[in-house]
Amino acid sequence: MATQTQDEQILNVLNELNMDSTSVFNLNNISGTGVSPPAGTNTTFFYDTDTNMLSYVNTVSSGVIGIDPTGHTGLTGPTGSTGSTGLTGPTGLTGPTGLTGPTGLTGPTGSASFTATELTSTTNFPTASTSYVVISSMTTTPPAGMYYVQFSAEFFITAGDGANVSLFSDGVQIPHTMRFHEIPGFFVGSPDWSTSTQSLITVDGTQTIDVRVRATGGGTITVGARSLILISAS
Repeated sequence: MATQTQDEQILNVLNELNMDSTSVFNLNNISGTGVSPPAGTNTTFFYDTDTNMLSYVNTVSSGVIGIDPTGHTGLTGPTGSTGSTGLTGPTGLTGPTGLTGPTGLTGPTGSASFTATELTSTTNFPTASTSYVVISSMTTTPPAGMYYVQFSAEFFITAGDGANVSLFSDGVQIPHTMRFHEIPGFFVGSPDWSTSTQSLITVDGTQTIDVRVRATGGGTITVGARSLILISAS
């Protein structure tokens, strides 16, 4: 057992005496306490329960012994379990928009669109005009762009007569598309001849493309079955 201090010994004696008020007693008259009084003889103690102070006096000295009734601090207990997580706080404000990233690479060019238009007729178109006239059903106003234009037809020309046929754009002849046919006088009747012409033509969306014909021998010529084809080239 650990050795008690003098204060602890005196406190034990007071507890055994059940002192509940200011008391005066002579520790030398109490046997078996094991208390070593201060130096001197006939030591008398005065205990004040209000102040928890013990005074003494003897033949040699006098003084005050403070008695601390508080025990030693116990060991620290174990840490308690972690409490539950609290509620989630409100969402913070949205931050500023970041910088715009660089423009990506340009993708490959798509393939060109392809459109084609064909005008046809099987109705005979006769004329004796020596000036160019538009062949019926052979005129169109396509959308703006470049077109490959091809014309083909059959002609009935009396022997000794002739004909010119040509493409026109916006009323203007395209010279390199002119074709000439003349029937020698020794032929009998009106032989059947065929012809074709073609060109690349660019229009602005308001301009017409047509085919025109004229007689060159003073007689009547007839345009039979015919076709005008436009293929987009832009």
